Amino acid sequence: MKNICKYIPLLLITLFCGCTVDAIDPLTGKYPVPVEYTLDKLESQSVSTLTNSRYLFALTLTDDNNTLYLEMVGDVYYLPGQTYTLYVKGTEPNADEYGGTGTFAHSYFTAADGSANQAAIVSGSLNVEKQEDNYTLSGALTLENELVIRVQSAFTAVYEKPELPLTTLTKVLGVTNNVPNGTNTITLQLGTDGVTATPGAFGTTYQGTGNYLVVDFYSEDGTLAPGTYTPADNGSVAAGNYVKGYDPGDIFGMGIPFTNWGTCWWTVTDGATSAIHVNQGDIVVEKSGSIYTITLQNDRINTVFSGEISGL
Repeated sequence: MKNICKYIPLLLITLFCGCTVDAIDPLTGKYPVPVEYTLDKLESQSVSTLTNSRYLFALTLTDDNNTLYLEMVGDVYYLPGQTYTLYVKGTEPNADEYGGTGTFAHSYFTAADGSANQAAIVSGSLNVEKQEDNYTLSGALTLENELVIRVQSAFTAVYEKPELPLTTLTKVLGVTNNVPNGTNTITLQLGTDGVTATPGAFGTTYQGTGNYLVVDFYSEDGTLAPGTYTPADNGSVAAGNYVKGYDPGDIFGMGIPFTNWGTCWWTVTDGATSAIHVNQGDIVVEKSGSIYTITLQNDRINTVFSGEISGL
């Protein structure tokens, strides 16, 4: 027994080391080491408009030898600082060529050593940070030829603010007094000529093509007082505020995430709706007799409503 026992510690050490090596070994060489590129020269840039209040930013970044071409989607006239994930067009009918804000698509990389020649990017994400007109970009990308690259860039890009077309709202689609429910707000829905709204047991259904604005104004008595309303977070509104657009998430614990509450700008295309949050810009309310004039202008929206509002 003594002879056996003296080997037990050595046996345990051997087993422990063997398990450790087995756990680490499969990782060796499993993932390719990314090839790193620093692309600090902005060779070209352009911006164009897409449907549903989106902007498409095309960028070509290079170090004079290697080239990264990107098409990125944002919801303001300048390239927003945020994380961008790859969008892949679906196969469903009428699938959009581009995703929502914070995506990129139709992008590729060319390497001077011949390892990639306009090789499409098939996965990855990019982090963009913005300080005035100065940008930094970084991220890891996988190309269609399975090459993995890590890119970083620092560049300056100037975007001129466009003259936003005026959208005239002509209809009152809905008025809701939230004060009896314990919330000091009123909700207005104001739409363009081409949009209709039909209330139902499971919410409102929208038809047509156009836009509508939903605003949660602060109100203590269910009326809309003239004045200038500034944006505030939900739960923090006071006199002179409107509620910023927000996504409340799964508030009922049913696995259903709710989105686009508060103040939002909606686009309707043949009855299909999409929205962007309104979280900047003052909303000015004027009243002459029974006629209200409500205006909003920010980096994305330039709109006005003038008319009577029944139900206030």
